[in-house]
Amino acid sequence: MSRGPTTADAVQLDLFEGRQGTGEARSGRDRRAAKASDPRSGSWPAFTRALAETLAVLDGKQFLILERKPPGAYVQVAAQDDGGLRIEAASNHYLQGDERLDRARIRRLRQLGWLAPTHAPDTPKKTRRARKGSPNYYRDLTGEVDYGEAAGLLVATLREVYKVSRPSRLAYKAFDAKDRVILLPTLGIDPEPVSAERPEPPAQCRPKSPDELRAAVLAALKKWTGKPDLALDDDGTLTLTRNDGVSVHIGVGKETPVVDLFSTVLRGAEARLDLLEALNEINNKRRFVALTVLDSHIVACVSVDALPFVPEMVTRAVSHLADTVAATGNELRRRFAGVIAFEGEPATKPDTTPEAVN
Repeated sequence: MSRGPTTADAVQLDLFEGRQGTGEARSGRDRRAAKASDPRSGSWPAFTRALAETLAVLDGKQFLILERKPPGAYVQVAAQDDGGLRIEAASNHYLQGDERLDRARIRRLRQLGWLAPTHAPDTPKKTRRARKGSPNYYRDLTGEVDYGEAAGLLVATLREVYKVSRPSRLAYKAFDAKDRVILLPTLGIDPEPVSAERPEPPAQCRPKSPDELRAAVLAALKKWTGKPDLALDDDGTLTLTRNDGVSVHIGVGKETPVVDLFSTVLRGAEARLDLLEALNEINNKRRFVALTVLDSHIVACVSVDALPFVPEMVTRAVSHLADTVAATGNELRRRFAGVIAFEGEPATKPDTTPEAVN
């Protein structure tokens, strides 16, 4: 696994978070709790949660390296095409001086579950392929990956083996198979310095008004769908419908630079306690899409920050939201009855005003 990109292209990959209605006030306790959960606060638990969310949205052949500052000991992640993860922790092949692992720290690596290195970095390629291991300590996480557990292992390794005192002592490097840099601002730590020669991608912009943001969103969706005739409705929104019938409604906030996405999962659902508990359980597992009940409809929501506006953030959010709706619709109907929106007549756009949400 390469330890860094060499080309000049850059993209930004942000996490998608469901948001509550704008009419809801927050108490002092809520604000303090929000600050404690912010990875930028220097909290290891907050950073671990942010890392788990980041791992969950990495696509196949995308890579993430967390390295102690100044550059030294590191852990790294390679997302696989099948949804699994290869994770690695630096071995003495790549460590020098005081950073080299002694017997106690090697023992701790093994106790944490890491597999020992299988070969040296200069081992012939044919031999490396046959051994299917790594010059580093490594694990292959397959099947239904527990991203929280994976993040916990990486953080425990950084703290207990490589003696990183706090998240701010880390820098990250993320890139894809084409060596394009990926920016992950929600990790709450600094990226490794990027050369000044790397230009900002032309598709990225900083809209100065809702109208400019709507125009940027529309242009991005036209390019993504290959449909140049797409147009906004009178209220400035747009609806995309997939071949499987899932509809995603896309709108731009009037006061804040946010792109809001909504999709109806189930119609005719009674807001019973067991249904609300089931939605909370799904929300805790999926993290990036929030499911809620609006006027007897179960609606999935995602909000994407759009300053700066990065087209890939919106298109990935649309795809992720639609996949979530398709995956949860049948499960919810089996448990709570109702009509799956994308199997019947086209779903109408939900009322997402603060009054309706609250």
